[in-house]
Amino acid sequence: MTIPGRYAVIATRDRPTELAVVVNALHKQHATVVVVDNGSEPRVSPPVDHDTDGPLPNAPTVIVDYEQPPNLSRLWNLGLDEAATQAANAGLQRWDIAVVNDDAVLPDGWFDACANAMRYIGAAAACSDPHSRITAPLVKTTPDRDAFTRMCGWAFVLRGELGFRFDETMRWWWSDSDADWAARAAGGMVIIPGYPVGNVHANSTTVGALAEQASRDRATFAAKWGWAPW
Repeated sequence: MTIPGRYAVIATRDRPTELAVVVNALHKQHATVVVVDNGSEPRVSPPVDHDTDGPLPNAPTVIVDYEQPPNLSRLWNLGLDEAATQAANAGLQRWDIAVVNDDAVLPDGWFDACANAMRYIGAAAACSDPHSRITAPLVKTTPDRDAFTRMCGWAFVLRGELGFRFDETMRWWWSDSDADWAARAAGGMVIIPGYPVGNVHANSTTVGALAEQASRDRATFAAKWGWAPW
């Protein structure tokens, strides 16, 4: 079963085991999943119903994009566009979109808790506290330098009808922080206590060309906002 108006976007490359775990977790939390495959070998394919040779009910939509080095912001945007199209085709006026890393470990109830807090408060985005430092929901409406209460970059929820898209001039890092600050200006970004999300391979791919890109992305962020918080 899925909940109308609940979507999730996952960009992935060559992590079939981790991807299966997070897709299963999102299905358990009733999300329609969009996977953006950045040239995995073998290619990510939706599971097939062998009785009908068609996709299984609630199987993820898979979009393939081969650009290397990857532009993670564009991969996410492809997923957001697909979710928006599905929402429009369903006649929805509002929808929630989770953006989740392919190695995220989502606790049960995470999507409900984030989306409900976001809607109740009227915020534009929500996440759970990955550092277990807060005991009550925290709403951010202005930029600050607190790295421990920023939007969790590997699992967060956006109000889909606001039409957020990631800044593709930040190709690898910083576009999540850019989205965080944009959300603060558009109604707030709320962090909820509990429901910490694991990140199995944190920063493991930010080496070589991607580490150099991350440095350029910081400069782009600073030029856009006038400063960078860290």
